[in-house]
Amino acid sequence: MSGITVKKKKRIGDYLFPLVSIASAVTIFFAAQYAAAILMFALKIDSQKYEGAFVMLYNVLAIGGLVVFSSQSRFFYSDKNSGVHYKKPEMIKVILVIMIAFGLLGLVHTYMVAATTIADHAKGGVVEQELEKYSEAVDRYSEVEVEEVSKADKIFYYVGVAFVVPLAEELLFRGLILGPLLKKYHGALAVIISAVIFGVMHGISIHIGYAFMSGIIIGCVYCFTRNIAYTYIIHMIFNFFGSIIHMILEDGWFTVSENTMNAIYSYSYLFQFSMIIPCFVALFIFYARYKKQRQLEKKQEESEEKETIEA
Repeated sequence: MSGITVKKKKRIGDYLFPLVSIASAVTIFFAAQYAAAILMFALKIDSQKYEGAFVMLYNVLAIGGLVVFSSQSRFFYSDKNSGVHYKKPEMIKVILVIMIAFGLLGLVHTYMVAATTIADHAKGGVVEQELEKYSEAVDRYSEVEVEEVSKADKIFYYVGVAFVVPLAEELLFRGLILGPLLKKYHGALAVIISAVIFGVMHGISIHIGYAFMSGIIIGCVYCFTRNIAYTYIIHMIFNFFGSIIHMILEDGWFTVSENTMNAIYSYSYLFQFSMIIPCFVALFIFYARYKKQRQLEKKQEESEEKETIEA
């Protein structure tokens, strides 16, 4: 009977270390923001006027810190598969996540239309006040006149929000928050907890609402694929087509008439709405593949246990 394997007893540290890991990753993310602010202050650079440089700087610092922390995460776990999971993306799955990204944009736009409709019917109410706070928070030029912002800083802002911010946030929220949660909790609960954190860290009630919804969908993709490459693609598409492309048009980089701009917005929103159902179809395909893979892994484990006992 020497071939029988005995399951290792769980220790308190097995549950404590993932929580410490999550808290540490969040601390690194906020520390990067403070470090960038202090550095710009020391160099006498106005972080409001040069918000693009600030966004780029603190996210690059955050990425560096989170990558180093991820590589050292074996300190927190007893298995070698800890840390952020990345694999070369498969083309069919890339197509599916593109569908999910545009469907998510459609869902968020529906959410914002609903919020605006409620605000219009309840003038001076809480929803209208929160929408005003949200509009001011996402307005690049709420603190600085558009003419005062250099083209270079605008480019920093576009590139930062579209490509660098998604990487930093995916490393944090899916790689180093959801990842550890999936090790100790049921998948659905882990996704919900990570989505709550994702929503709360976006700060404003209107933003929290759609960030939570986005966190659920993007979290499901990570749960089903265990690959940050796919969630990064979704986040990148969402940020670019959700805000940056509009900013580029409104900043006057291209000569576009108001009618043409309105037509672009209308057709893009229509396309996003049309992708809502394909978004859920794509999520179901990911789920079906995930369940099939889990069943194969379970059969393999049972077969290995049986061979060990027989030995």
